[in-house]
Amino acid sequence: MKVIVLVSPILLVALSAGTGATLWEAIVLHFFWIIFGPLFVFVAMPLSYRMLARKAWRGRVNVPAREFTVSEEGLSIADNGSPASITWAEIRKVAETPEFMLFFLSMREAVYCPIGELPAETLMKLRGIVRRNLGDRADLAGSVA
Repeated sequence: MKVIVLVSPILLVALSAGTGATLWEAIVLHFFWIIFGPLFVFVAMPLSYRMLARKAWRGRVNVPAREFTVSEEGLSIADNGSPASITWAEIRKVAETPEFMLFFLSMREAVYCPIGELPAETLMKLRGIVRRNLGDRADLAGSVA
């Protein structure tokens, strides 16, 4: 698409010049598309995607409640009556932040498990299960019980 946006003003100018208009007249005639076409694609669209991402991030409070269960078999997620189970073999790595434990299923896909309000004892047990099952693939903070 970006190639089309860059090439189409040149084609418009060439078509106008082919109908008998001078090069200057063709450029003036299509000045709007020459300037604002690429500006729209390379500036406005990326900014709109960024604004949509921010809006989605701020609106995350409307996400339905999920119940997470971590066991020796893997991770179980239940939300709105549709359970899902993920085995440890399917989990590529786990990373911990102060608010979340991220279970990466691929390089770009992660399951966010909130841990910010967990009691310290429960959090240490959770870290222990994750470290036992993932070893070096677990990037966790804190000590293990």
